[in-house]
Amino acid sequence: MSGGSLRSSRGRPLEKARETKEVGSLRWLKVFLSTFFFTGYFPKCPGTAASAAAFLIFWFIIRLLTPAEVSMPSFIIKVTAGAFVSCLIISIWLSTWALKYFGQNDPKQFVIDEAAGMFLVFIFVPPDLFASLVGFALFRIFDIFKPWPTRRLEKLPLRFALVADDLMAAVYAIVCLFVFRLILL
Repeated sequence: MSGGSLRSSRGRPLEKARETKEVGSLRWLKVFLSTFFFTGYFPKCPGTAASAAAFLIFWFIIRLLTPAEVSMPSFIIKVTAGAFVSCLIISIWLSTWALKYFGQNDPKQFVIDEAAGMFLVFIFVPPDLFASLVGFALFRIFDIFKPWPTRRLEKLPLRFALVADDLMAAVYAIVCLFVFRLILL
């Protein structure tokens, strides 16, 4: 999303949320979640920082599981899908708030959508370090370069536009992972 003043899907200007009255602890929670544990405040590459945090969370969860649970792919898929759905719902819920609060179109601090995309990729990745790193790298490449038709998704209503490009990057990464698997098997 680029250029111009912030506008709602109906074309009305959006006021900054910082100018509105909001309970401090609720605002703190919204910032904490929308910046994915404050990784959105990294000075360089906040999207990559959030993706790396999601990667670390994924591996931390796998390390907590017993060998029997790790050998059950459906259990890992359910846990990862839960993380994906949680991040997706929070992304959609906070997207228009973040646009107002950070006062920019596509604010770089709003990175929970990157975490949602990363968890979507991990649903389709076996609990293997190499495969997870390849999934991470592919997701970041597609998220940064935004191949067709990713940029067109920015024309969606504001609530969905911030999240849609990351979901498309995840889909591209998943397709590439499946193609790599077919070639290597």
